[in-house]
Amino acid sequence: MQVSEGVGTSQRPGKAKGLEWWSTLIGLVSIVIGMALSSWLSGPPQVREGMAAAGTFSVDRAMTHVREIAQQPHPTGTKANARVRDYLVAQLRAMGFDVRVQRELSLGPSQFAWVENVVGVLPGANEETGKAQAVLLMTHYDSTPWGPGAADDGAGVASVLEAARIAAALDKGVRRHDLIVLLTDGEELGLMGARAFFSQDPLAPHVGTVLNFDARGSRGPALMFQPGPGSASLLHTLADTAPVANSYQQEIFKRMPNDTDFSIALEHGLPGLNFAFIDGYFDYHSPSDTAANLAPDSLQHMGDQAVAAMRAALSAPAGVRGVDKEQSYMNVTSRAFFEYPAWLESAALALATALFGFALWRSRSTAPPIGVVATARATLGLLVTICTAITIVISLSSALHQDYWPGVMLRAVSARQTEWFIAWCLIAIGITMSLLGATRKGLRWPWALLVVALASLPMLLAGSLFLPGLVSGALCWVLLRKPLSKAALVRGAYLWLLVLAWALVVFFPGAANVLVWPLLAFAISRAIGKSLGTTSPGLSETLLLALASLFSAIVLAGLAQSLDLGLGARLPAIGVVPMLLLFALSIQAWLDSRSTTIGSALAVLGGIVGVVLVLSSPFDVRHPQPNSVFVLHDGIQHADCLATIDALDDAWKREAMGSSVHALQQNNYAPEVWRATRCAPLSAKDGAVAPASQIGVHVLGVESQGDIRRLHMTLHAHGGSDALALYLPKGVDVRGVEIAGKTIKGLSNGGFEQWPRSIRGFALPDADVDMALDIGPGPLPDALLAVGLDYGLPAGLTLPPRPVVLMPQSHPYSDSTITVTRIPLEASLAGPAP
Repeated sequence: MQVSEGVGTSQRPGKAKGLEWWSTLIGLVSIVIGMALSSWLSGPPQVREGMAAAGTFSVDRAMTHVREIAQQPHPTGTKANARVRDYLVAQLRAMGFDVRVQRELSLGPSQFAWVENVVGVLPGANEETGKAQAVLLMTHYDSTPWGPGAADDGAGVASVLEAARIAAALDKGVRRHDLIVLLTDGEELGLMGARAFFSQDPLAPHVGTVLNFDARGSRGPALMFQPGPGSASLLHTLADTAPVANSYQQEIFKRMPNDTDFSIALEHGLPGLNFAFIDGYFDYHSPSDTAANLAPDSLQHMGDQAVAAMRAALSAPAGVRGVDKEQSYMNVTSRAFFEYPAWLESAALALATALFGFALWRSRSTAPPIGVVATARATLGLLVTICTAITIVISLSSALHQDYWPGVMLRAVSARQTEWFIAWCLIAIGITMSLLGATRKGLRWPWALLVVALASLPMLLAGSLFLPGLVSGALCWVLLRKPLSKAALVRGAYLWLLVLAWALVVFFPGAANVLVWPLLAFAISRAIGKSLGTTSPGLSETLLLALASLFSAIVLAGLAQSLDLGLGARLPAIGVVPMLLLFALSIQAWLDSRSTTIGSALAVLGGIVGVVLVLSSPFDVRHPQPNSVFVLHDGIQHADCLATIDALDDAWKREAMGSSVHALQQNNYAPEVWRATRCAPLSAKDGAVAPASQIGVHVLGVESQGDIRRLHMTLHAHGGSDALALYLPKGVDVRGVEIAGKTIKGLSNGGFEQWPRSIRGFALPDADVDMALDIGPGPLPDALLAVGLDYGLPAGLTLPPRPVVLMPQSHPYSDSTITVTRIPLEASLAGPAP
């Protein structure tokens, strides 16, 4: 019978449609208001104007440090970084800290670097426990070669310096523990400074608590996104600083390849907190990461939390190290922060499940029955609909990444990331509403064909076959071609969401709160509504649904914005997912006979926004377009030229390179670069352009150690070298590498076909460095491929000024000098074989 599919109703059509329309309008308005409130209330607190009191964080004082630090790019090993180092040493000494510079050769996976950490110590009152449970304020002071580093990590350094000033002004009796300020070097190279401190510095064993500060943008609230073990009491101290923290962030971050210096502290099991702001991704690792572009309110927010957490850690009776019970925490905007035992989420979800069950039981006497088949189709159909909307966003965004602004798409998107986020949400939500609205009369084949086309055709035109789009579109038609009632779709939505919530509680408990509490809100509204005994929502149930929608929109829209800021520039669909969950949760509030029309309008509007964004340039003086040139000295191909790997051309580059441009026959400098290298021979007037450093290797001899032969040599970067990659020839069984008597952890396998394995070094001194290769059975290496990189273009090179609407590209080869040399090791062939 048709009634088993849940299409019946017991009210007069006109009255039912009128109530349905008002219910939909109120539901949609409440969702929009919730989304707006989430955005408005999630920003950092306002800046306190003027110089703050001595015991509070001052943005003005902090910005003075930022301007001093971020005068120019200052990567590890450069004179600019040495200037910043000396400034930091002077500042800490003026505050009364015992300061030294830890100069170490630091080792990481397949790389090494000479780093200079700034370490300052302020003694605490307790001579014994104070030293054993020292509080560590940590941030890095080096920058990338192309960015001044105002936000990353001048903001972190300024926050730490201000916190250190406040700590020094405290009565010594308040400081029960030593305070260590660690300003690491080489973080941008792979956490090299933090590795050196925790593995080699005598103070490392005395650290009891770590507070780390970083940035991945230039504005937005400072997130506390990663606590260490046993840090619940420390997290509690942030309650008065408008913290933005949610336990889902920890679940996400620990599964991502990203790392900060705090990762090294976690390897040692230390408690602590990790802070960063992530809005303004365009400025991350960019020449636009300047003091002028750093948001003062973000600095204020980071500094307030730094001071609060530091005060709590310094005054703790015996540090904060300990074993905490499982805790969950979350924001409902930055104005409301909640902490509670993790088991409470399981209890809340159990209550929500029971309330939904009660509502289902009550509906048996007030609504036509819905068959098991209809429920199953509705559950699977709604899941497939959401997956289809996501695949359409993936398909469209992937095609755009390939066809528009090639090579600079990441900057193009991040320049207008909010606008793109709105466009993708409108498209995904509109498609979801349209499909589910059409399902009430049965999904017709034109809808299915349109969905399949949107989910697969853009990527097909870009040269890729996107099977998920084809499959999801086809499944939509199979599951939804027969009519389903609103009641069946609502039941299917809540059933699917309950299953998802229980899966999160079991497998990803830290991330469950973003779904559990909205589900409980809707469960309460459903239970109360069904208790009223009506078949369609009256005013009371409509208002309850609106309140649940409002609360859920605040929670899930905040999650969506956070995910989009963190990952959306590379993966636009990630921010869309929470918004689709929101509309699945609130399906009873918006699904009616007009949903298809409203959804279609939203999707078209999103498409129009996307087209406008594509056809208008995202670049201007505030957001310059990246481009790159570099000087290449390739000794293998005897090429000395001004080169570029950019996919886009511009007038400045054409003028700089001239007309004698040709494609380099072979790429010997960067195995990860797949685009052709275009070269313009250096002219006679550029004859003085020469590599800043020359790499030499001298073989000392071969020592047999059983089946292993140790090839001893010295490595010398004449003039010093900012970065060096050494590639080993194919067929050589390299078992290990030592630099200056220290063993490197493994070799990188991402090399060239004939030079497959490599090690990398940074900030090499102008001196002999001992190096040894442990070679297994088989041939000894007859040569090394050395690729040296020096930051900046040679002083003798004359180029036209770069327009203000252009900036250097953020990749290692932009605006640098690269030298490629094949270094023969014939002397090694005379060594004994095993």
